[in-house]
This record gives sequence, C-alpha cells and structure tokens, in this order.
Amino acid sequence: MSTDSMEIYLNDHLAGATAAIQLIERMQSDEADERLAKQLAQLRNEIEDDRDTLLAIVDRVEARQHRVKHAAAAVLEQLGQLKLSKAATGSTELTRLLELETLYLGVHGKRALWRALRAVAVRGPTLATFDFDELIDRANHQLEALDGLRIEAATAALVV
Repeated sequence: MSTDSMEIYLNDHLAGATAAIQLIERMQSDEADERLAKQLAQLRNEIEDDRDTLLAIVDRVEARQHRVKHAAAAVLEQLGQLKLSKAATGSTELTRLLELETLYLGVHGKRALWRALRAVAVRGPTLATFDFDELIDRANHQLEALDGLRIEAATAALVV
C-alpha cells in the first residue's frame, strides 16, 4: 500500500526522531542542572513515544524502513556534536542554546508531519485510527517547553 513518496517522507522523519533522541541523550549526559535534566528526560520519553507511533504508521502503510537513512542520521548527529561542542562554541551556555534550538526546529518539523498525515487520514481509512490531534497537541506542548528553555539559555549565553 505504501507509495514511494510516503515511504521517503516517513523515513526522513524517522531519521530526524532518531537524531533528536541521540541529541537529547548527549545533552542529558552533559547536564549538571537537575531541573533541565529532568525536562530533557521527559522530552526524550515523549519523542520516543512519537517515534514508536511513527513506526506503527510505517507498518500500517507497509513502508520499508531505510536503515541507511537512520545510520546517516546518527552520523549527522555525531557531526553536530563537533559544531555544538564547547570547544567549537567557546561556551557551555551557547552550546546549550544551539542544542535547544536544534530540538525546537525538529519538533516544528514533527508537528508539520502530524498535520500532513492528519490531512491524508481524512482521505482514506489507512491512517484513520491514529489520533493526530493528540500528537499535534503534544508537539505544541513540547514546543512551548522548549521555547521556555531556549529563552532561558539565550539569556545566559547572549549577555552583552
């Protein structure tokens, strides 16, 4: 039942989810602030749940998973570590800000995914059982939380 376009689209988002989880795990291992570490853990759990839903959608539409894209996402996340490291930015605070902004942009992309799939779901029964409104609401909540963290990080990193 899968179309090439749907397969590519879903696999791109799966790769993004994988990279986001890896980024959060790295951020957690580097984070001394218990409050932020707790918020990152909650976000990671939600993104893992979202990835599981996306995997269920991949199965439902009978799409193949592209392992190469997932491997490429892992490599890109590792390259991102170089750009987002304290050695590259010169500042732990700036690194945190850039990491949070990366996650913020990723969640925007995920919300766009859920909105696109919600539009597709009304045209046929294949995706009708997924609650895209709930997924969109969760993405909105994640964006709100990340924006607050991002603003806090900006005030710490960009003091002039």
